[in-house]
Amino acid sequence: MIVYNKLKNFEGSESEEVMAKYVVNHTMDVLDMSIEQFAAINYVSNSSVVRFCQKIGLKGYSDLKIKLALEINTFLIDNERIEVDMPIAPNSSNAKIATSFLNLYYQTLADVHRSIDLNKLSEIAKILEEANYISLWGNGPSMLIALDFYYKIKRLGYVVQCDDIIGFHSVPIERKRKGEVALIISSYANSPQIRQWVIAHRRNGTQTILITLNEDTPFKNIVDHIIIFNSEEKRTGKLGHFASRTAMSYIIDMLYAMIFNFNYDDNVRILYEDGKTVNERGEYLKNLLIE
Repeated sequence: MIVYNKLKNFEGSESEEVMAKYVVNHTMDVLDMSIEQFAAINYVSNSSVVRFCQKIGLKGYSDLKIKLALEINTFLIDNERIEVDMPIAPNSSNAKIATSFLNLYYQTLADVHRSIDLNKLSEIAKILEEANYISLWGNGPSMLIALDFYYKIKRLGYVVQCDDIIGFHSVPIERKRKGEVALIISSYANSPQIRQWVIAHRRNGTQTILITLNEDTPFKNIVDHIIIFNSEEKRTGKLGHFASRTAMSYIIDMLYAMIFNFNYDDNVRILYEDGKTVNERGEYLKNLLIE
């Protein structure tokens, strides 16, 4: 979790919560403050500031300012982070709405880029690249992400399956496929449906990968591989799945690009040959089988 979100959700003593709230509301000012100035404005001692910083996993006040400075590039125009659940305020102008969403997308992408474990993502990409059969699993908005990934790797010739018809995912998973890898995409990864998939694949000995935005998913120690990014998006009471969708799409796009890169020249040729079957108007040529 990034420092800003730790501070936003911080729970501690009254004085510590006051410090956390001050940093959240005056981030730019804090960057220019000495520890003495910060302590004075919050009516605490220097040692209390250091202990507060250590409680959020930092070495001290200087480390806090360094981490905040690294995150400051997500405060694009208004010098404040966008609320992921309700990114627009009442009576926002059209221009303000447009700017808020621009900032929200950039903020989310920057957060993922800063926190993602690229080595783990590369490991997962290699597992999928070497799989004999890839099955994709997701519900609701996550299914849209899964279908996009399905289309991309299907074009490259991978054997991949994704049941996008409502109800088909409830069919028991009984048959084991040799060399299958199951990729489950889920924002919260805590539903009975996800549990059914994870247990079924585990029972079949299928290597299972989970990509989720929930740090507290009960399945993180059950699946074989997991990528977690906490978008801080609530499940209910939000305008839409904007931050989670952006984060998931970015992670899946990176995963696809890594897979593509393993056989770059061959994959470029595949896409080129596929493109030759379509003319400039996007209509399929009639003589597909004639060379």
